[in-house]
Amino acid sequence: MNEIAVVHNDVAIPGTGELVNLDDPVSVARALDGLREYERLIREVKEVLAERLREERRALGVRQLDYPDFGLSVRFSADTETRYDADGLEDRLRAAGMPEARISEIVVETVERKVKAVEAKKAAAVNPAYAEAVELSREVVEKRQTVTVEVAR
Repeated sequence: MNEIAVVHNDVAIPGTGELVNLDDPVSVARALDGLREYERLIREVKEVLAERLREERRALGVRQLDYPDFGLSVRFSADTETRYDADGLEDRLRAAGMPEARISEIVVETVERKVKAVEAKKAAAVNPAYAEAVELSREVVEKRQTVTVEVAR
């Protein structure tokens, strides 16, 4: 198992062994950009390889590829997804004479409620009771911060 280790504030780039000094933001930014480009190339190669396996699956007409002599089995997720026009289906079922109760079991309405933060802040600013309600109803959740490196090429 490969592990990334920081030694004397240097980190080695996998594959190249290049050492990047974490105290040098320019070197860190360049290394990050280089890794992201390498990652993009890897994604492209992975897609070429996956497509070749999809072609093999289609040619053989099988659900999965098994190579027991090599200890390999290749499984594939569904290659289609069924989507429905909910409004159209509801209208067509109604026109076909289906009872409303049964239609409502097939076509289910969902409602998502969201808070407009700008409006909540405005309300909180004009009334202490509103401010308390807003404060008691909000939560700040930590999330991973993304870093974008722009390099002139």
